[in-house]
Amino acid sequence: MLRILMNPVEDEGTYFITMEYVTGEDLKPSNIMIDKEGNARIMDFGIARSLKGKGITGAGMMIGTPEYMSPEQVEGKEADQRSDIYSLGVILYEMLTGRVPFEGDTPLAIAVKHKTEAPRDPRLINAQIPENLSRVILKCMEKDRTQRYVSAEDVISELDKIDKGKTGAIKVAEWKNSVAVLPFKNMSADPEQECFCEGIAEELLNALTQVKELRVAARTSAFSFKGKDVDIRETGRALNVDKVLEGSVRKSGQRLRITAQLVNVEDGYHIWSDQFDKETKDIFAIQEEISLIIADKLKLKLLKEEKEKILKRYTDDHEAYNLYLKGRYFWY
Repeated sequence: MLRILMNPVEDEGTYFITMEYVTGEDLKPSNIMIDKEGNARIMDFGIARSLKGKGITGAGMMIGTPEYMSPEQVEGKEADQRSDIYSLGVILYEMLTGRVPFEGDTPLAIAVKHKTEAPRDPRLINAQIPENLSRVILKCMEKDRTQRYVSAEDVISELDKIDKGKTGAIKVAEWKNSVAVLPFKNMSADPEQECFCEGIAEELLNALTQVKELRVAARTSAFSFKGKDVDIRETGRALNVDKVLEGSVRKSGQRLRITAQLVNVEDGYHIWSDQFDKETKDIFAIQEEISLIIADKLKLKLLKEEKEKILKRYTDDHEAYNLYLKGRYFWY
């Protein structure tokens, strides 16, 4: 039960707020306390703004406690209730593991991790955490706010189901038709091909987001696993998806060798794997083919407009496309 007890007072034109003295323990130091009756009390509203104006939380300003900030707050974007849900996920994470999901030597280092790194599955820290509760926490902490719970009521509903034991453990099948596209590995001798490899993965990710029945992990979340030697099953669970698309690229002159594998997160086995030996001018056709194969393997029936979006090309000039990928790589 969450209780907020405040009394607005006016004295000779001066307005102030009085609050009762509460004895208990801090949940997040100086912000949330648990009183002796077990009720949660908000002690400090921290950042607030008037509904009539932007105030200090307007876009372009990064204000808040780094350990509990949402990715959009880190970017200085306008916050909404989903930002609060992200922070709630951080608090739940800390309650169950005894540590915050991201730590660093400086506030900036911590803030950047909220934007670029996926949180570690809390069950890897505390094995006693139920799997369904872990899923709730990780959904609250999705990098892309559109992938989080829409409202606090949705979170409460999920927690109530877990508390009453109605759902049991959440199974992978319950998040069916979800995929994460990991950055493809550069198998070429030239390290400058990294931008090309990341670009291919990003284009595949963007194409798959056009399918309404398919839930695709955000780029920042999926790409945070680049270069990390993590079991694909752990990666998928951390990203809250049931399938992972990974691959590699070897480029030599105008020749390309692209391998791609679709992996089932539940057991770590391949659903599909293939190799494409083509010229660089065929890169668009390869990306289109892989996207359509993924949809087929997931047994998704594409609508006409969805297929058109997947097959839509913004250029047929592969040199211009390569420069575009380089630009995006260095921009990120």
